[in-house]
Amino acid sequence: NYKFFPEISLVDGGTGGIFLLSEFEGVEKLIIVDAISGGNPPGTIYNFSFKEIPKKIIKKLSLHDIGLEEILALAELKNCLPEEIRIIGIEPAVIEWGDSLSDIIKTKFPLFIKEILLQLEKWGIKAVATKTIQTQEF
Repeated sequence: NYKFFPEISLVDGGTGGIFLLSEFEGVEKLIIVDAISGGNPPGTIYNFSFKEIPKKIIKKLSLHDIGLEEILALAELKNCLPEEIRIIGIEPAVIEWGDSLSDIIKTKFPLFIKEILLQLEKWGIKAVATKTIQTQEF
C-alpha cells in the first residue's frame, strides 16, 4: 500500500530459514517485522535494535527451521551483517496455524504499520500511501 523514496526492498521471509542469508548482502539497514511472543498483552508493539533485544524474546522469534539468532550470527561470520537492524513486532493474541489476524491485532495493525513507517522516516525513507489502509483488508 506504499511506495518508498528512496526505493527499498520488501522481502517476505516466510519460513526461508538459511536462504534468507543472501538477502542481507549489500544491505545497510534492515527492519525485521514479525509476531513477537514477549509475554505482554496482545497487540503490544515492540521496536528494538538488534543489540537491545532481550535474549528471551529472540529465542522465541522464529518457529522456522533455523531461527533469527542463527541467521544473524551467520551474516556476521560472512561479514554481511547490516550496520543497523531494527526488529519491530507485535504481540499475537494466539500462536497457531492460520491465515487471518485476530480481532485485537486487526485493531492494532494500523499502529503497527505506523511504527514501521516511523522507523523508515528516521532513516530518511519517505513512504507515500498508494491507497487508504482499512483493517478489514487484513
